[in-house]
Amino acid sequence: MPSADKGCKPYATKLTPGASGLPVIALVDRGDCYFIEKAFNAEKAGAAAVIVADYKDERLLTMAAPEDRPEIARLQDDITIPTALVTLATGARLRKAASGASPSKGSGVIVELDWKDAVTNPDDRVEWEL
Repeated sequence: MPSADKGCKPYATKLTPGASGLPVIALVDRGDCYFIEKAFNAEKAGAAAVIVADYKDERLLTMAAPEDRPEIARLQDDITIPTALVTLATGARLRKAASGASPSKGSGVIVELDWKDAVTNPDDRVEWEL
């Protein structure tokens, strides 16, 4: 589970599965750019999913496309991977677990994304209604 800090810029290297062959999930920090940009950059680098860790202890919010930036909002049409926002504490636990992992040697962190509280659309997209 690599971290690209905030994920606001294209990744310098491709994210490829290690010896385990499991898909790569990018762990990025919230802030500095839109969630869509983080997901777009991670997917283009090869991530199978993106987890955005909040930067402060607060109630989670809905990740939404920016209405005032149509050029950014259009990126959502090219994103096919799941993206989740997690609390500051969960992000810290994931980072701690990932710090001892060595995907190239077959050890990593396995994360299960559970969408059972989400409303599934007919085209298999997942959206939250709050």
